[in-house]
Amino acid sequence: MDAVDEFKTLTSNAPGDFGIGSAGTINMSIKSGTRDFHGAVWEFFRNNDMDANNYFANLAGTAPPELRYNIFGFNIGGPLVIPKLYNKDRKKTFFFWNLIPTIRSRTPGSQRRD
Repeated sequence: MDAVDEFKTLTSNAPGDFGIGSAGTINMSIKSGTRDFHGAVWEFFRNNDMDANNYFANLAGTAPPELRYNIFGFNIGGPLVIPKLYNKDRKKTFFFWNLIPTIRSRTPGSQRRD
């Protein structure tokens, strides 16, 4: 989500350049680099030690299944500079990189739904 700069939802009366169709259209644009370096780092962490047990699992006396769920990511953007090769024009070439890996593990055969 950090890479999305803006989005527009167009319903039934979309302009002709979006084609012919009666359904909605979602138009998204991603961020780009700027003259200054910038970035962000974040993590979403979920674990069965932080979750309550299911009512029916408590009734049956069973422990909650193991859950390890990590979503983490970062992004970085700025001017493209390659020392001794490309450094003279910091106003024209930019980069933006976004990475979001996900790690998820469960106990085999668990019936837990998210």
